[in-house]
Amino acid sequence: AGIIHAAGVLDDGLLSHQSPERCAAVAAAKVQGALHLDRCSRGLPHGFFVVYSSLAAALGSPGQVAYGAANGWLDGLMLQRQAAGLPGLAINWGPWDGGGMASRHQGGLEPLQPAEALALLQRWLPRQGLVALARLEPAAGGHPLAPRLQRLAAELPALEADQALAAVQTALAELLAELGGFALEELRADTRLDALGLDSLMAVELATAVQAGLGVSLGLGALAGEPTLASLAAHLLALLENPAAGEPTQAVDLGAEAQLPADVLPQLAAAAGGAPCPGEAILFTGGTGFLGAFLLADQLQRHPELQIYGLVRAEGAGAARARLRQNLEHYGLWQHAWASRIVGLPGDLALPGLGVADDTWGGLLPRLGGVLHNGAQLSYVAPYGQLKAANVGGTLEALRLAARAGLPLEFISSTSVYEAEAYRGQRLDEGSDLGAWKGIHLGYSQTKWVSERLVWQAAQAGLPVRIYRPPLIAGHSHTGAWHEQDFLHRLVRGCLALGQAPQLAMELDLVPVDYV
Repeated sequence: AGIIHAAGVLDDGLLSHQSPERCAAVAAAKVQGALHLDRCSRGLPHGFFVVYSSLAAALGSPGQVAYGAANGWLDGLMLQRQAAGLPGLAINWGPWDGGGMASRHQGGLEPLQPAEALALLQRWLPRQGLVALARLEPAAGGHPLAPRLQRLAAELPALEADQALAAVQTALAELLAELGGFALEELRADTRLDALGLDSLMAVELATAVQAGLGVSLGLGALAGEPTLASLAAHLLALLENPAAGEPTQAVDLGAEAQLPADVLPQLAAAAGGAPCPGEAILFTGGTGFLGAFLLADQLQRHPELQIYGLVRAEGAGAARARLRQNLEHYGLWQHAWASRIVGLPGDLALPGLGVADDTWGGLLPRLGGVLHNGAQLSYVAPYGQLKAANVGGTLEALRLAARAGLPLEFISSTSVYEAEAYRGQRLDEGSDLGAWKGIHLGYSQTKWVSERLVWQAAQAGLPVRIYRPPLIAGHSHTGAWHEQDFLHRLVRGCLALGQAPQLAMELDLVPVDYV
């Protein structure tokens, strides 16, 4: 009557510990099994073809990158079968009660009872395409990991200071091991949480468990900088002793980070009064991003003779140019007349010289009339240290190139540079010297503040500079083109799909990309 493909293999672990062999072993049962069944069943008169996928394919699951990818492949195969007029249903199962692959804690999901899951299967069996079946309500009695932390809270008053710190650190390690599927031996005192792959979902789950079990709130500052297991344990212990303790001290001295190297300063004075921008050609970074696509199109339209050298991570100039064109096409911006005016320049913001050989720069810089530096790595979870190479290092290398050739620099910053405590509730204009940084918690915002201070110093030293500070950027006001994976875009889509919206008292400085 039909086929149900439920086979699967797990081999969880940190992304840094994965290998092609481990991923292939996980994929074999899911992917190869489904592929054989698909080929062998073509032309047979069966009524259903069901594959057991997982919520890990749709939402991700800590430590399960290979498993999530294998299930994502199953989802794609079933959609292909559906498009070909063949039966095909992929079920993104949540955890089932009673053990199995999802026997460990699954991100606050309440396990489905087997009889309930089978009833859902019977209901959906005649359908085609893709469906997710899970119980999203939190389990009764609060967070399932809360009792362990509640026992810890009861034990702490009887412990000496060093014993209390060790107990909190052990509890956190056990909590992270359960949430992320890590081995306890991977979680040492100096373990950096960003190296574990701590993402936004796991951070929320960790904070929820701590709130439910210990009654204190882990703020953004606890995960800012480059937190380790030991620093998070010390902060949590301080909160338990004094819930009003607030955020931990800043781990990174942004003021020290925002100092131009001595070798750049002499070149900057010589760059004053350079060639008028944009001239015949410019260097452009960040052209494969959302804002980057519209900036690139705007420059090409605004300056009909301008040639643009787009710095892109790619294997060769042809591949770099193709990525820029594909991004323009994706947002409906591409014009065939631009084909000869875009030049791909393979490179990397995080590398010295932007990943371009010095002799290449020697031939290119004399042809440029300016630098438009828009490129940056965007993340609202990654700490400063993880984003520094691309965001701060890339800006510094762009400044070096501009100073070397006497080129004007236009820098795309962010309104996040205003996030310091000193500026809250203050009226500021474009001429305000934003020298304060304490209270900027997000790693991305920290890199933007440091980068802008480097550019600001370069301007004081004589380099022709313009700084732009966009806020959160929404889709195009006429076409609706928007970055599909953008947080706000996904939030709005989710609200429309659910027919509900969160009741939040919050204002966002959101503007359309065409206005920016």
